[in-house]
Amino acid sequence: MGPARASEYFIALFPNAYRYEVVLFGSLSLTGRGHLTDAKIIEVFKDRKINVIFSHKFEGLTYSNTMDFFAYSETNQILGHK
Repeated sequence: MGPARASEYFIALFPNAYRYEVVLFGSLSLTGRGHLTDAKIIEVFKDRKINVIFSHKFEGLTYSNTMDFFAYSETNQILGHK
């Protein structure tokens, strides 16, 4: 439920981005496929271009379930990050 709401929030911030990227960290990365986290994120982004990345970086995380969102322009410039 959390990743879906976070995805909806990010889309609302950058509705006209050319493409998006979501990086899952910690336990979201470890259990993301098994819990269908990536499928839910892709579903929320609907027909938008989205790449879900399962990161194996664990050091320095404040929380065990962490995700970063990026919005990109057609020229591959970052429009926003959360």
